[in-house]
Amino acid sequence: MEQDPSAVEASPPVGNLPAPTLASPAPAAGVASTETESKSAWWWFAGLGLLALLAIVAAWALRRSRAKTVPPQIEPPVVRKGGGQDGGPTVAASRAALTLRPEAIRLSRSVMAATLSYRLTVLNRGTEALSNVVIEADLGSASGDRPVEQQVAMADTALEPRHTMPRLAPGQSARFEGKLQLPLSQAGILRQGDTPLLVPLLRLRTIADGIAPQAQTLAIGQQGTGGSGRLQPFRLDEGPRGYEPLAQRALD
Repeated sequence: MEQDPSAVEASPPVGNLPAPTLASPAPAAGVASTETESKSAWWWFAGLGLLALLAIVAAWALRRSRAKTVPPQIEPPVVRKGGGQDGGPTVAASRAALTLRPEAIRLSRSVMAATLSYRLTVLNRGTEALSNVVIEADLGSASGDRPVEQQVAMADTALEPRHTMPRLAPGQSARFEGKLQLPLSQAGILRQGDTPLLVPLLRLRTIADGIAPQAQTLAIGQQGTGGSGRLQPFRLDEGPRGYEPLAQRALD
């Protein structure tokens, strides 16, 4: 596996991503705006069609909420270079030491597959250098027929290695770009009435020597209209085309 040739450069601190929200897409072409009853029926089916994705988000949030009820294990925030209390080497296990910022750039859809172009910025915020940094990724889709654990990236689930960096010094960042493809035959399809919809899920996992694996999942969609900032799914009843710019919402 070769390192992505993208340049290594400094990047600003990474902020938190907003919580996921969804908005129904605009009505299909050909429906007259004056037909009030038809328009109302469309939005009714639109709400029903997105219940599957909302259920995924709700189930995942409930899972994380229950996990927080477990009493936390308190660990010293500072690691001494002299080693642990048992005389052996002490490993810095700070999840905040490594931060990954994903950015969905463009989605291209053909008859057979959806291809996502993305950019990743990884930053070492710790005080020690990180070795053997690996970023794993794949492209899935939201579905109401599969368990949440099969749709959202987990820290203990290995994905496809996409980018590597032998060493990342304290305060150093690296930027990578790439593409991920999802065959439509393997994609989960949501529906608004008779309209098939696709909500791609960008799944990521970052590993490095001395730190716990970090996983995150982002729902990818179109930008909402009217400045709402909500995420809209992709319609599959339209011809092959590209979508840009994109919107993204973190599911974890």
